[in-house]
Amino acid sequence: MKRGLVNISMALILLLFSSFVALIISPLMKEAIEIEQRTFESIENTYSKILFLSTANMWKKFLTDNAAFWDDIQSSDGNATYTELNFNSYLKYRFSTEKNISYLVTSTTTSYIFVSKYISTIADIKRDGSELPYKTTFEFGWPGL
Repeated sequence: MKRGLVNISMALILLLFSSFVALIISPLMKEAIEIEQRTFESIENTYSKILFLSTANMWKKFLTDNAAFWDDIQSSDGNATYTELNFNSYLKYRFSTEKNISYLVTSTTTSYIFVSKYISTIADIKRDGSELPYKTTFEFGWPGL
């Protein structure tokens, strides 16, 4: 009987000690989760910039190769004819868990001014089907030429 009381009291002491340790560690774990979220936000912001720059480079290549056909790419009298560029990308990362996030970049020509010789495009990004709050516009051409 005496041995059983010793075992029960040791179990209670260990339970009390583990509860105390859990109380001490919980703020550290919360901070680790917040750091993970901030790190992912920073990675996502940088990745979005890379996607926008990639979109601009694709438009630059496409418009340079097809410079004689800008009237067919975007009509100068409104949106009767426009061109859309879509590409998919994904980001795979592993912090506490492994995640795979897909991105869809949609870029559309918005205007073509024949006199000034430039085409304007707009681009937006969707992450796993939901639109991100970032958008950008690019203008390509030779204004003033």
